[in-house]
Amino acid sequence: METSEPAKPIGRKAPPVSTVFKKERVTAARAPAPAGPPPRWLADPVWIQPLHRYAEFDGRSTRLEYWSYSLALFIALLVILLFAEAVGDTLGAIVVTIVVLATIIPHVALTVRRLHDMNASGWLLVLMIVPLVIGGPVATLANIGLLVIMTLPGTAGPNSYGPPSLR
Repeated sequence: METSEPAKPIGRKAPPVSTVFKKERVTAARAPAPAGPPPRWLADPVWIQPLHRYAEFDGRSTRLEYWSYSLALFIALLVILLFAEAVGDTLGAIVVTIVVLATIIPHVALTVRRLHDMNASGWLLVLMIVPLVIGGPVATLANIGLLVIMTLPGTAGPNSYGPPSLR
């Protein structure tokens, strides 16, 4: 019987075991940096600010803040109503009720701050809500009146409700 010796590597020597299991640093190709800062509506969305100032009834809010939040809320409610129609009456009604209850306080606070921006008292909103309880054409006129008031520009410079909003 012949004894066989272990085979010797031909050419170069095998690396030590300790270096075989070391992790190698792999550098991945990186995507090029964006050309500039992200758009303002994405980086600092003004339509989400009323949710950050959830129940803050003092101070002022600009037309941009009011209308962008109102538009975002309208679109969200439209999508939720379409979802509610697709899933059925009971579940849909529950989802719509939860969203409306979750957004009513920020919307009322935003409306009060918008009235403050025009140097008007937030109690004016109560005068707009009373006709809604009565109903009929008076409620329609109150809604149109509130819509017109919300489109008016705010007072330039500080007023009795504070300095202008930073937006």
